[in-house]
Amino acid sequence: MFFGSIHLILISGPPRAGKNRAGLLLAAELGGDHFALSDYLKIETHKHYELDNAADVFYFEQTKDEKSSYFKGKTPREAYIDFSENILKPRYGLGYLGEIARSRVLDNINKKVISIVSGVGFYEEVYPLIVSANPQNTVHIRIINSNGQSGCFTDSRKHLDFSHLGVSEVELHHNDEDRFLNQVLKHLDEAFFLTDKPIN
Repeated sequence: MFFGSIHLILISGPPRAGKNRAGLLLAAELGGDHFALSDYLKIETHKHYELDNAADVFYFEQTKDEKSSYFKGKTPREAYIDFSENILKPRYGLGYLGEIARSRVLDNINKKVISIVSGVGFYEEVYPLIVSANPQNTVHIRIINSNGQSGCFTDSRKHLDFSHLGVSEVELHHNDEDRFLNQVLKHLDEAFFLTDKPIN
């Protein structure tokens, strides 16, 4: 299902905020293509550590905060951050992951499928996606925690706001999945005057 003129939904928030789960929920509801920029980071990190077949991106999902011999004593989360900050970005530039994902967003637009990207935290990575989708066709959902704060980050990620580009912005809790979905759909309807009919 392709809603109105929405091409891209971005989901940001602090660690353990449920960004991937939120993305999966929205993909199921909207018929979108959900992925995370961290998927590409994980693949590159696994290659760096010479893991068999680069390991599935979700292989360490349940143990990402446990020290692992696969990553020479680091936790998977620590290994991903270290590889991103000290190898990937210095070698290929700050927007490298976004440039890789850009073709997927463009392909989805051609197929009239919404790209739903979770775990965004770096302006330089997200900017190529927003430009490709058009800011006026983009929604940014910031997940906030139970006390109404956006949480804190353990790396160089920042709280992002793309409203100056013309992106539709909304802050939501993700404590209750049904309520979260209803709030997202309400925001999309109000921001884009959507219908439930796919575009021809």
